[in-house]
Amino acid sequence: MLRSLLAVSAVVLWTTSAHAAIFKPDSATASSEFSSGYDALQTIDGSGLTGGGLDPLEAHGAYVSGGQNHWTTASGDVLGASITWTFDADMALSGIYIWNHQSSAGHANNTGYDVTLFDLILRDAADAVLLSLTNLNLAPDTATAQLFGGQALTLGIRSVEFIVRGTQNAGTPYTGLAEVAFTDDIVSTVPLPAALPLFLAGLGSLVVLRRRR
Repeated sequence: MLRSLLAVSAVVLWTTSAHAAIFKPDSATASSEFSSGYDALQTIDGSGLTGGGLDPLEAHGAYVSGGQNHWTTASGDVLGASITWTFDADMALSGIYIWNHQSSAGHANNTGYDVTLFDLILRDAADAVLLSLTNLNLAPDTATAQLFGGQALTLGIRSVEFIVRGTQNAGTPYTGLAEVAFTDDIVSTVPLPAALPLFLAGLGSLVVLRRRR
């Protein structure tokens, strides 16, 4: 009995968010696109991910000439270029996984495409800004996903805008991204509100058992 109560108490105390998920937006649009083969939808269709899923540890494949696995901007449209991902319903988001545009030597005709600095703007259904994050750093020449956020949950999100503020090569005529996904994963190491009564009851039972002994 004592062991059972201890086990229950431990489970309650260290409960994490069971609803955590990684998911894709429903649509994507960009301020500019190099061509139809490099459109914004390439960032949400899983193209180029080696495992075909949404695992952040999945490496994104090398740059494919002609597009088909990444979004690239029109020539000359770099700083200030943007891409917006939208959801059909209000979403609760805590973070965004970004697979950077791979333009390192051997992956693209011109190196230095990669975004290294960007802003994120989260909006609700009325297009009001709920959260604005500026001057975020994105590592270049990285095949796996990079997570931004992941610590606080923002509710009622309908769109997320990504704005380019800097690139690996300041003189590059293009930029872009490979893939994105979102998460509502929040890890908590304190009792969840709904579980507190069970946790306290467990502790109370332990005290009674010890006194009887």
